[in-house]
Amino acid sequence: MQLQLCRFPCCSLLFLHSISYLSGTERTLPSASKEQKGCKTHLPCCIYLIIASWSISARSYLSLDAWADRLKLWLLKTRNWYYGESKTKSGENEANPHSYFAESTHVHSPKPEYIKFRVGQVIIHRKFGYSGVIVGWDVKANTPEEQLQLRYLPVKQGLKDTPHYRILINKANGFGKSTAYVPEEEITVIIGLEVYHPDMETYFSGYDGLKYIMQPWLKKLYPHD
Repeated sequence: MQLQLCRFPCCSLLFLHSISYLSGTERTLPSASKEQKGCKTHLPCCIYLIIASWSISARSYLSLDAWADRLKLWLLKTRNWYYGESKTKSGENEANPHSYFAESTHVHSPKPEYIKFRVGQVIIHRKFGYSGVIVGWDVKANTPEEQLQLRYLPVKQGLKDTPHYRILINKANGFGKSTAYVPEEEITVIIGLEVYHPDMETYFSGYDGLKYIMQPWLKKLYPHD
């Protein structure tokens, strides 16, 4: 027997009854007529509705992109709470000695006058040419000593005692890396350029044309930027 979409409104009434019940607003709906109840030779519309609903749900719950979006939103909310409520309470301003690359959660206050740039400013790397946005800074290089020895030639070892900045690299550049940790002398600020990076919303709430606006949790860590 060929399956057809039901042409009778009885299934629509059944669907409305279900919605009313689930929403807690169940009320009396008109009953299907004797003729409308005679859709035995057709696949009821409600089955199609169930199949369609299941298909939509399956696409949502089985999609890696959908789960990635949910995870990103959860991480954003968790990080905002964690840093905003837990890590910036009075008496907890000591840096974690194991937090490298400007990821320490201590409050950066007061800010030394020799720190030239601010969190939220867009920069260009003088040597490699990529653009990015500053998401943190250290008064001097905060990274394992063995990495500093490998990174800087003997004549450049003095750079490890200068301010260093953590950068989210603009994806529009097509650069291989997504983040960088660089000394102050290697970057310069640029105005009017927007940065595209999957973690932008974690750190910033918007762009005012001059710099990016820090999320509340990040502003607490860098109150003078």
